[in-house]
Amino acid sequence: MATTILDTKGLNCPLPILRVKKAIKTVPVGDTLQVLATDPGAVKDFEAFCRATGQQLLEWKEEAGIFTFNIQKVACGARPQELVGELAVAAAVVAAAVRAASRRWWRRRKKTSAKAALKKTSMKMPKMWMTSSRTLSSASPNT
Repeated sequence: MATTILDTKGLNCPLPILRVKKAIKTVPVGDTLQVLATDPGAVKDFEAFCRATGQQLLEWKEEAGIFTFNIQKVACGARPQELVGELAVAAAVVAAAVRAASRRWWRRRKKTSAKAALKKTSMKMPKMWMTSSRTLSSASPNT
């Protein structure tokens, strides 16, 4: 297994992550990418990056303000099982919210259409409103 070293010292978020995203494409599957960074927020960033992309964060350490991350490239499409579970739960929550919103919309629609039907039957329109558009256009002085 070979190790590729990527120096991102002096760069702040999100640049180290973007450089790693670009560099990990060139690393063969099973090899390790060693990242050097000085940004203290990089610890959470790289943990989240590895969770989201399916790469494996082997270890990270800090020495004299320099963070060292060892990331092993995993085969394409490989995702940790817990991430798949989280996505399934999120999809179920979204589906339930959509169903509830749809039910509320249909209930409101039924109520408003029932009220509109009552108004139409109980209210009589004057005869002058019931003329067709042809009669109105022929009666206008412009034509």
